[in-house]
Amino acid sequence: MSQCPKKQRNGACGDSFEGWCEVYPNKEKCVYVRSYARLKEHGEEEKDRVCCEP
Repeated sequence: MSQCPKKQRNGACGDSFEGWCEVYPNKEKCVYVRSYARLKEHGEEEKDRVCCEP
């Protein structure tokens, strides 16, 4: 959230396009898209999901 220019808690927001941040299009990738990509590189993309199971 601290790196998102729109201070979104959950992303990517509906205004991002092809992974680009709406505030900085073609300049910065969405912070949530970058986070997911890093996890996916290590096969850990499921860690990006919030689970509410007890």
